This record gives sequence, structure tokens and C-alpha cells, in this order.
Amino acid sequence: MRFAVIAFVLLYAGLAGADTGSSSSTVRLGSKVISAGDTEKRVMDAGGEPSRRRAVIGRNGAQIGEDWIYSTGPSSYIIVRFNGEGMVIGVRGFTDR
Repeated sequence: MRFAVIAFVLLYAGLAGADTGSSSSTVRLGSKVISAGDTEKRVMDAGGEPSRRRAVIGRNGAQIGEDWIYSTGPSSYIIVRFNGEGMVIGVRGFTDR
């Protein structure tokens, strides 16, 4: 069930917005705040290893970034999107209702 929720969120919601979550430029992960411009190292220091990683593929078929998905509760998730240089370009929190 958890995988199905993550797959749905990634396929249909992305980082742009959906009824199941809130979008912002910052999110609390562990005891730290993550925001656009942070590095992979800062995110790893804040949240540790993500529950799942997913490649972000551009229109030409090349990998242009990566999503790190953190499970923050029984039905809540945080997705941190990185560009190709390992910098945070977006964050999003989701709750499975």
C-alpha cells in the first residue's frame, strides 16, 4: 500500500501541487529546515538515507535530477527534488488521506 501511495504521488502530483499535500520552498526534515539551494549533504545530515530515490527524467530521456522520498509517518511523506548538480530545487510534503 505504501509503495502504491508513493507511486501515485510521484506520477500524478509531482512537485507542482496536488490536493493531497502542501507545497513550499522549505520543509522541516528531522531537526533541520531544508530549502531550495541546500546540498545533498545537508539533506542527508538532516534526514539520513531516504526511504526511496527516484530519477527525474527530462524530455530528451536524460536524467536531469533526482527525488529523495522520506517517510515521515504512517501515511505522510516528504519529497526533496535535486537538480543535476545535487542542489535542492524543490520540497513537498504529502499526507495519504
